[in-house]
Formats: sequence, C-alpha cells, structure tokens
Amino acid sequence: MKLQQLRYVIEITKHHFNVSAAANTLYTSQSGISRQIRSLEYELGVDIFERHGRHLIGLTLSGREVLSMARSVIHQVDTLKSTLQVNVHNRHHSLCIGVTNSQHHHWLLPLILSSSDQYPDLEIKVYQSDAIMLMQWLESGKVDVGITSDSLSVADGISLPCYQWHYALCLPNNHELSHDNVSLFDLQNYPLIVERSSSVSITHKFQKKGIKPNIICTADSVDVLHSYVGSEQAIGIWTTHYDDLPPSSNLIHWQKAPLSLGYEQGHLWFKKDAIFTEAVVNFLSLLSSDFYQKMNFQSHS
Repeated sequence: MKLQQLRYVIEITKHHFNVSAAANTLYTSQSGISRQIRSLEYELGVDIFERHGRHLIGLTLSGREVLSMARSVIHQVDTLKSTLQVNVHNRHHSLCIGVTNSQHHHWLLPLILSSSDQYPDLEIKVYQSDAIMLMQWLESGKVDVGITSDSLSVADGISLPCYQWHYALCLPNNHELSHDNVSLFDLQNYPLIVERSSSVSITHKFQKKGIKPNIICTADSVDVLHSYVGSEQAIGIWTTHYDDLPPSSNLIHWQKAPLSLGYEQGHLWFKKDAIFTEAVVNFLSLLSSDFYQKMNFQSHS
C-alpha cells in the first residue's frame, strides 16, 4: 500500500468520483489513477468504489471506512511534514498573540523582553481586539494564541489559566473616598468611568450586591480616565497587575479597589493541533505554568 494510493481515494471522492478531475488536480494521468485504485482494492480484498460500467458513482461501505482511514493517515503524514519544516526553520520563527485587554500588554511586555536575549530570532507580535474577533483570529490562524478574561467558544481550542489581575480606584486628589475601607456601596453614589474591556464584569459584580453602578463612560486608554478623574467628573475603576498601582499625580490618586470587586482570571487559548517550536513552547510556559502538562503539543529542538 502506498500513500499516493490513499491520496487518490481522497481526491476522487473530493471531485465527486470524477477520476479525470482528480488526475488534473494531482498532475497525473487518469489511467494511472485507475490502475493504482485497482491495485489498492486487490491488496485490501474489497471494492472501494461502486461502479456503473467504467464510471465510479460512489463509495461502498468498505470504501467509506477506507476513506476515513485514508484521511486520518494523510493528515498525520502532513502534520509530520509540517513538524519537520518547523524544525528546519526553528531559528526563524514568530508568535502572534491576540489579547482582549490592555492590561495584558503590560503583563506581556516584561516577559517578551526577558525572552529576547535567549531567543533573539523569535519575533512576537501582539494584536488587540474584542473576544469575538479574537475567536475568529484563532480559528483562522491569524493569531497562534489568545489571552482573554472571557470564556470563548473556539473549535478544538484549549484554555489554560495564565495570570490574575486586580482592580484599582482612580480618585481626584483629596477625595473623601481616599481611604482603605471603600466598599461597592460607597461607590454607588458617584459617576464612574471604567475600562471598556472590564465593564461587563464590573457591572455584574455590582449587581451581585444589588447595586446599579452609575457608569457614565467606558474607556480604552488610561489617559482618557485621567482626564475625567482629574477634572473631578468621575471616579475611575481600572485593572492592574497584583499591587502594581499606576503612579499618582497632583490631580489624581490611585488606590486599591474594594476587595468585593475580586480579581479577573486570564486565560491562554490555543488550538488543540497547534505545533510550536522550542522557543515558542518555552515562552508560552512563562505565560502558564500548566502549559507543559495540559497542552497537546509537540516540542522541537
């Protein structure tokens, strides 16, 4: 049995049992394909195709099993070829990361910088969008991995926890809530500006306490938040990594948000059949400690 014979079975089926069309696609002769199919059927001891005269009109029951196995074998062979190609080009590789939250950028930057010395040829690109677009990017292959705070529906996708981030309050200087015991109930009487990517989660946390937050604006940039808070139009709620609060100024003051806001869990997403180089595997292991244990991957040196 030859791999090429299995490819012939797949292509003939793909072209609705038109052997001539399959031959044109594979740059071979119609008679050559027919001869190889007969040889395969003789070796297996079954008819793969139903025939009407000299024409193929469908698959037999045995042929359907042969087609299923042929697709599986060819897929594994093609995967092996891709794996070897990755290995050959290991020194010239890239990783495209999609994120849904600006906070991810701040968390990723030191990790990207720390890996640049060890793998100077690893090019890392970061794209930001909403969760729906990121899901499409993952499925289409525009990005290799995604980092989100949302649950996505990714075909054949794997999700691993990566990191946690907390919330911080941005207040006008000398504001009456500039103390450590602020609650969500204290915030309900003030206009709020919140980070756009976290607005749904923040609203939900207020609602769980029976509070309707007065969110007057959402923003993607902390500069917009500073403008509102500095002019005393609102109190800001923004994400921050652990206790790394943004710097205060003569107009604004940063402090930890109420504990009842809790934290957000980041998720690292990738396709189940993803193939990564050694450098990429090592970098992704920095993002999630569960990467080596849970990922269905092949590492290449």
